[in-house]
Amino acid sequence: PDIPMDPAVHEKIPTAKTVDRAYTNSSGRSVELLLLTADQVSDFHNPNICFPSQGWQLSDSHRIHVADQRVDTMVAERDRVKMSVWYWWAGTMDFEKPASVTQAKLRAMRAKAMEAMGRYDGISLFVRITAPDTPQGQQDQASLTKAALPSIQRLWDASNASQQKQRN
Repeated sequence: PDIPMDPAVHEKIPTAKTVDRAYTNSSGRSVELLLLTADQVSDFHNPNICFPSQGWQLSDSHRIHVADQRVDTMVAERDRVKMSVWYWWAGTMDFEKPASVTQAKLRAMRAKAMEAMGRYDGISLFVRITAPDTPQGQQDQASLTKAALPSIQRLWDASNASQQKQRN
């Protein structure tokens, strides 16, 4: 079943549309998959801003490749809970990993300004996969990423084709 969006979060990102699900394997280990798209660029979820604003400390940020997909990774820790966070963008909005939270906020302000000027085309999808920060958790993230990539690509292709039709 889908994990409902917190009403307080929905107030902050009102045009966001999400699918948020936990997948549990036969060993009882869970991995959470979040897909997010939005009509306004300001409603996109940047984990480098979002996680710290919710009290998480970020560390061990780096980039990996899983089945030809560039994936940004980090560890988020709060109240002695450590989560491995993997994320990437599909589409025309490709947020390069910021060097700092300040840089991330500046980029968000720039994106909002571009949106106000009508230069945002609304074609992007944010993907995040989280699991406990353990070797097994990261193995589960890799397995879900590899399994989900073809479906995410089909979803992206269908969404992109629909957007292009609406423009023509």
